[in-house]
Amino acid sequence: MRLKSRGRRPRTFHRIALVVVICAAAAWPTRARAQHCHLDLAPRRAAATAGRSRALHLEVATRFTAGAARVTDLTTGMTVTRGYRGGDLALAASWKRVVVSGGLGIYSVDDAGLGIDDLNGAVAVRLTPAHAPVGVRAMASASVPTGDASAGRGMGHVMAAGGVGVAWARGRVRVDGAVVYAQALGDGAAHAAHVHGAELWPLIDPMNARELVTSGAAVADVGSAGLGLRVGADYGQPIDRGVRRAIASFGLELARRRYHVALVVSRPVLGEAFVARGQLTVGYRY
Repeated sequence: MRLKSRGRRPRTFHRIALVVVICAAAAWPTRARAQHCHLDLAPRRAAATAGRSRALHLEVATRFTAGAARVTDLTTGMTVTRGYRGGDLALAASWKRVVVSGGLGIYSVDDAGLGIDDLNGAVAVRLTPAHAPVGVRAMASASVPTGDASAGRGMGHVMAAGGVGVAWARGRVRVDGAVVYAQALGDGAAHAAHVHGAELWPLIDPMNARELVTSGAAVADVGSAGLGLRVGADYGQPIDRGVRRAIASFGLELARRRYHVALVVSRPVLGEAFVARGQLTVGYRY
């Protein structure tokens, strides 16, 4: 039986507000975006590029994350709230139907210091014509265990994922959804061995060793200034063993010329993947 740490926990609203403030402050001087392991499934507006259309497009993005999760302290056996914050740098290249991307992050975890997370790469291939009313894409990704799993910045093993995504847009509304299967490669027991009391691991991007993830989001444009309102949800179903999780998110997006900015706050509605999490993304497409 887990022992709960004594002391009054901060209210939910205060936790979310703190995450947003830290995330926004950390992201002021830079631009970026990346995904730790799973593919980035949220719909985002493509920034308009000036000049004539080109076959090859490049994008650099930064995503800053601040959040907290409850884990069991091994020295005391008590459940504590541990915070984390950091940023990812991602590069992507798109050519015709293919998009290839890669990213790496640096995170600070309470009581575990600062370090890099797992190196990841992904590829997506559009299966339908560009003018089709519904876009379908095939996706695959993999991560290499460059992060410290004991500190919660990595998984301690190679992780691979693959799935299918669907996108639809009409007027001011864009909807995107995907189903992805993720599998730990190598010694699957390593995924459970380094949890340090957490139901899901790693701390900065929790997941199961084998799982099926369903993700969806919708963005509605507001006015003519490039601002959009975003709502989304993710559901992870473990296979064989693990913990089910469902996460709800809401936020704002802004697209101006080649730039794209998004601020998203997330909260679990099933399971305890984290207490609360805020993410600020800034990207530039050329």
